[in-house]
Amino acid sequence: MANLTPTLDDLLQSHNAHRTRRKGQRPPLNDEFLKEAYTINTHISSLRDHLLSVRHAYLRIDPFPRFQRLNQRSSSTHPLQQKTPEYFTPPQRDQLDAESKSLLRSLHASIRQLEEAETLRQETARKLQQHKHSRRFGFGGALGRWVAGDDMNGDESRLSPEERWEKAGRETLRAWRESVVWYLRKKLEEAGE
Repeated sequence: MANLTPTLDDLLQSHNAHRTRRKGQRPPLNDEFLKEAYTINTHISSLRDHLLSVRHAYLRIDPFPRFQRLNQRSSSTHPLQQKTPEYFTPPQRDQLDAESKSLLRSLHASIRQLEEAETLRQETARKLQQHKHSRRFGFGGALGRWVAGDDMNGDESRLSPEERWEKAGRETLRAWRESVVWYLRKKLEEAGE
């Protein structure tokens, strides 16, 4: 089937609408959390790709293979194999281990910082929300809610529709960002295996 994307783009442009996204093109990000998460994910992917590309040479023990001529011919045709040695010496293995361990630690620290920043953002948003809605009870804060008859046990029936909507939005954002952090941790764990 023919690619009709350029035709669709021309039609959208003639109607002053947004063009279609190209494959692999991400929308512009205004969210610093997502920018950092994408950066971490990119670093994890490149580390994993690098480790997979040198895996064969890393695991190879015999420095002089029996079929050396055949291997030399096949390796000269593939550009990736020319960059990667056929085997690693013990010092090269140690260096690769040390560099990989260092990268894994720094990526783990980046994920931890991202998680701590998100926890701080959640706490700040919760406190701002409490402060905003505590003014409607007069005395301010928990005392005002208690005087107004709120049982302070998280009973959502006493929340206004606006408060419920804002709380649901905060909970959705919290759950989504926690899942992003979980994904990054899982991907880092897989890269380290």
